[in-house]
Amino acid sequence: MHSPKPLLGISVFLLLASAILGVLNGSRAKTLRDDVAVAKSQRETAERQRQAVEKKMKAGETKVAGEQAKISENESRIASAEADLVKTQTEKSDLQAKVQADENQIAELQKHIEEMTKSPANPNPGAASVAELQAQLEDARKQLEGAEHEKTFLTEKLQPT
Repeated sequence: MHSPKPLLGISVFLLLASAILGVLNGSRAKTLRDDVAVAKSQRETAERQRQAVEKKMKAGETKVAGEQAKISENESRIASAEADLVKTQTEKSDLQAKVQADENQIAELQKHIEEMTKSPANPNPGAASVAELQAQLEDARKQLEGAEHEKTFLTEKLQPT
């Protein structure tokens, strides 16, 4: 039979080898746990950064949509203002034409009044009497005054405010 000394030496050697391997294995397991914790931390950081970027993108998209709405609103205001300008210019030209027509009518009436006041009474039996001519003259003066009032009104209306 074999003596217990070599068997005891082999047992002690194997026990020491298993203790050394256990320490190395524990160290390796700790390193792996640390690596897993670091990887998990990095993954969480990357996820938070991704969420922050997505949030910024959504905020940017919302801001862009708001700015586009403002641009559309401003464009519609501009179109409305242009339409109002065209309408106002048309009204102005119409009023100017009316003022010109009134001025022409006033000139004709003044010419007619001057002709009536300058020409002596016609002694012709078929001619209008002095009273009729004065009535016509009075009517012409009233028309002239009315035309002048209308001209003044239109001129005031055309004046830039």
